[in-house]
Amino acid sequence: MQSTRTSVTVTIDAAPSSPTVIGTSICSGQTAMLTPSAPSGVTFNWYDAASNGNLLFSGSTFTTPTLNSNTTYYVESENGSGCKSTRTSVTVTIDAAPSSPTVIGTSICSGQTAMLTPSAPSGVTFNWYDAASNGNLLFSGSTFTTPTLNSNTTYYVESENGSGCKSTRTSVTVTIDAAPSSPTVIGTSICSGQTAMLTPSAPSGVTFNWYDAASNGNLLFSGSTFTTPTLNSNTTYYVESENGSGCKSTRTSVTVTIDQILNFSLGNDTLLCTGQILTLNQNIFGATYLWNNGSTLSSISISSSGTFWLEVTKGSCSKRDSINVQINSSGISVNLGPDLPICSGQNILLSQNISGVSYLWSNGSTLNSINISNSGLFWLEVTKGSCTNRDSIVITPSSGLIFNLGNDTTLCNGQTLNLSTNIAGANYLWSNGSTNNSISISSPGIYSLFANIGSCNGIDSINVGFGPADPVTKNPIICYNTSTTLIPSFPTGVTFNWYTNLGVFISSGNSFSTPPLTINTTYLVESKSISGCLSNRVPIPVTILQSPVISDRQVCSSGFATLVPISPTGTSFRWYNTTGPAIHIGPTFDIGPVNSNISYFVQSDNGSGCLSSRTLFDVTILNLPASPIINNKNICVGTSTNLSPTGPSSVSFKWYDSIAGGNLLFTGPVFSTPVLMSSKTYFVESENSNSCKSARVPVSINVFNYPIFSLGNDTSLCAGQTLTLTQNIAGVSYTWSDGTTNNSITVNTSGTYWLEIDNGSCTGRDSIDIIISTSGLSVNLGNDTSLCGHRQLQDKR
Repeated sequence: MQSTRTSVTVTIDAAPSSPTVIGTSICSGQTAMLTPSAPSGVTFNWYDAASNGNLLFSGSTFTTPTLNSNTTYYVESENGSGCKSTRTSVTVTIDAAPSSPTVIGTSICSGQTAMLTPSAPSGVTFNWYDAASNGNLLFSGSTFTTPTLNSNTTYYVESENGSGCKSTRTSVTVTIDAAPSSPTVIGTSICSGQTAMLTPSAPSGVTFNWYDAASNGNLLFSGSTFTTPTLNSNTTYYVESENGSGCKSTRTSVTVTIDQILNFSLGNDTLLCTGQILTLNQNIFGATYLWNNGSTLSSISISSSGTFWLEVTKGSCSKRDSINVQINSSGISVNLGPDLPICSGQNILLSQNISGVSYLWSNGSTLNSINISNSGLFWLEVTKGSCTNRDSIVITPSSGLIFNLGNDTTLCNGQTLNLSTNIAGANYLWSNGSTNNSISISSPGIYSLFANIGSCNGIDSINVGFGPADPVTKNPIICYNTSTTLIPSFPTGVTFNWYTNLGVFISSGNSFSTPPLTINTTYLVESKSISGCLSNRVPIPVTILQSPVISDRQVCSSGFATLVPISPTGTSFRWYNTTGPAIHIGPTFDIGPVNSNISYFVQSDNGSGCLSSRTLFDVTILNLPASPIINNKNICVGTSTNLSPTGPSSVSFKWYDSIAGGNLLFTGPVFSTPVLMSSKTYFVESENSNSCKSARVPVSINVFNYPIFSLGNDTSLCAGQTLTLTQNIAGVSYTWSDGTTNNSITVNTSGTYWLEIDNGSCTGRDSIDIIISTSGLSVNLGNDTSLCGHRQLQDKR
C-alpha cells in the first residue's frame, strides 16, 4: 500500500556582494591596516591569492605583516549561511623614502644656543636626533634650536614625507668659538658732579660693552670710549670684549674715584685806607695754589687797588675765588644801611664789626653797637689810625612793621629757598605754622609771614613755584616690529629730553620716534624749562601686541585635537608648522590624525594687519594601549553568553556594536550579551589612564540552531511491515530511545520512538508514534529547508 506524497522545498540562498576596500601606501618595513567599507552584516576572509590560496585572517580589519615591496591581498564576504562572494583584490604600495636633508653647520660662543635649518628637500618634515641611528628624538620641525652648548656637538637630521617615510640621517656640527681676552682699562679720578671718559687699551679688533654689574646687570654703552653720567660718589663699571662672532670675554672692573669739591673763600670785597696792607691766605692740605700775579705760595699781601684771584687745585678738582680791594684815602668804609621805620615799643639794633677801629656814636657810645627805641638821626664815626669815616641813618615813626620776603619766584625741582627776616623784639607766625624768623621752602605755594611788636604789625607774602611740571603722555600698544612716535600732551612752553630706560640720553625735542620694536620697551621723558630746570623723568612703556599663550598638548596616537590659545582673548590667530606661510587662520586649529610628535607656531592677529611674535608649542603623542585579545564563541540560538577579553593591565574595556562609532554597549571586563537569535559580532577596545584607545577587536558570537530534523509524521504500518527511521547528518552523534547510537533503527511494533542529535553545540530531539494498522502506509520527506545556491539536497534512502 502506498501513502500520499509529501512535498519538500529546497531554497537557494544568494551569495553576498563582494567587499569594497581601498588600497593604501606605506613605507618600506611597515605594516598596513586594510578595512572593507561594505557590505555590512558579513564576515570578511583574507587570502594571498585570487582563488584557493592561504586563508590569512578572518575579520573586518586585516593587519599585514611587515612589507618591503608592493603586495596584493584578496578578501571575500561570507554571510551567516556560509555563502561567499567572489574575492576583491587590494594592493599595498610601498612609498619611496625622501632624500636626505641638506644642512650646514654653524659656530657659536660657549654657553649659547644655535639654530639649525635644512635648505632641502622641500615638502617634508625634519626630525632631529642625537645619534646617527636610533638615539633620542630631540625635535620635529624645520628649525632646531639647540640647548646651551659648551663644546663642539654633532646632531643628526632626517627627512620624513607625508607618508611617514624617512630618509637616512645627515650630520651637522655646531662648533664652539673661543671667547676674546678681557679688556685692559685703567680707572680715573674726577671731581664730584663731573663725568669721566673710560677707554680700554686692549684687546684690538673687538667691541667693548659696558655694564653696571660684574654679571648680568644693565648694558650702559657699546663702544671704545664710555662717558659716564655725572658722578657724586665712587662708582665701579664693568667692561667686556665681544668679537665678530658675538663671543664675549669675562668682564673687567674699572673704578671712577670722586675727589671732593674744594670749598674756600678770599672773603668779601674790602676797602683799605692809604698805607694799609691786606694779607690773603689759604691753608688747604695737599693743595697747590696759583694767584693772579703768578705766585704759587699759600698767601700774598695786597696794598693796592684791584681784583685779586686765587685758583686752588687738589687732585682732579679746582676752584677759583676773587676779591676786589679798593684804597680809600678818605677813611674806613662804614655802612649803617638804609633808613628805617620804627614802631612804638620796637627796638632796632645798629651795629658794625670792623677790625682794628674805634667807634663813636651820635649818643656818645664808643661800643660797636647801640639799641634804638625812638625816631631820629643817628650816626657812627669809625677811626683806624689816620683813616676816619662816618655814616648816618634816619629812624622814622611807623604804625606797622615793614619787611620784604622778596619777589615771587620759580625754582627748579629739588631746590630749596630760605625765607627769613630779622626784626629785633618781633614775634613771627608763618603760614606753615612756624614761629621762627626763617623757614626753608621745597614745595610750591604762597608763603606768608605775620610779624608784630606790641601793637605794631606787619605782613608780607611770596608765591614760590617749582618747575617744570612732569610730562603727560599716552602709553601706546603697537604691532610687532613697528615704530611709534611719542608726543607729550602736557606741559606746554617747554622742551623734552628723551632717555632709554637705563637713563642714557637719546634726543631732545617735542616728540620722539622709536625704532621698530619687537619687545616691550620703556622710555623716559622729562620737561626742561627755558631757565634749564628739569622735571621728574616719567616712564612711557611701549607695549607690543601680546604673543599667544598656549599650553603644550598631548594627543593619542592617530587622534585628533582642537588647539585653543589661553590668551590674548578677543583676537584671531595664525597657525604655522614651519617658518613659512600660515596653514590656518582662526581662533582655534583642528589637527589630526596625529601619529608623531610635532611642533607648531601661533601668533596673534588683530585683524588689521598687526601681528605679534610667534609662540612655539609642542604636540606630544601618547601611545595607544594594546588591543584586547578575545576568542570567538559558539552558542545555541535563544541563549546568551559572557565575553571576557585578556589584554594589558590598568586598562578598561569598552564594548560597541560597530568597528567605528556606533553605540557604547558596556564598560567593564565581562560583557554579558543579550539572548541571541542569530550570529552577532561585537567590538571591544582597551582604554588607558590617558583616555587613549586601542583599535577595536571584533568578537563573533556564532549562533547555532538546534539540529533541525524530523523522524516524520506519526504513521501506521501494516501488520508484518517494518519501518527504518534514518537521519544522515555529518558530524553529529545520535542517541535513540532504545539506546542505539547508529544513524538509523528499524521498528515493527507500535510505540513512541525518539532520536536526539548532538551537533557539538546544540542538541535536538524529535519523536514519532508508530501504530500497527492495516489502514494504509505513510511517507515523509522531512521539513522544508534552505540551501546555498551551489548545494544539493539528496534523499539517501
